[in-house]
Amino acid sequence: MDFHREKKRTVNAAQVYRDIICDMPGLLNTRTDKYCFGAEAFRAWANAVESGNFDGVKPENFDDWGAYVSNICNMATNGSCAHNFFKRAQGLNPDMTFLDDINRLYERTAEIWNNDNGEDLEALGGGFNVTLEVLQDKEKRRKIATKIYEAADCMDQVVRILNENL
Repeated sequence: MDFHREKKRTVNAAQVYRDIICDMPGLLNTRTDKYCFGAEAFRAWANAVESGNFDGVKPENFDDWGAYVSNICNMATNGSCAHNFFKRAQGLNPDMTFLDDINRLYERTAEIWNNDNGEDLEALGGGFNVTLEVLQDKEKRRKIATKIYEAADCMDQVVRILNENL
């Protein structure tokens, strides 16, 4: 099988990155009955933790991935990997200097997850190895939710910066 074909069109990488950046405010404000992104996703997650959503769950019924760890995975990935995207976008679009500020906010979400002087989610027991016991402890889950709310604030700032600069 030969996949070599004629080039159909020229793609302007700078414009592709610019278009993605321009789409971010809408994406980060997406909210439906079934899902949400951005700050609202962090708030929904924090609310589930803080409100005692896990109190009635029995250990044999606890789906750590579906109920919690998938959120940590998303947070860790975005916080740890987005900087490559933002640096490439800014390299191709030097006028988008505000991406430095956005990049710092994504880096902050990575710190909230796993590098915040012993006050990060991993250190608080709310990271990849979260247990049902931790999520059922009122004091521990309050601290965890507070950190997740902080990540929501970062995403609010991302949207604000984008809206001010686009």
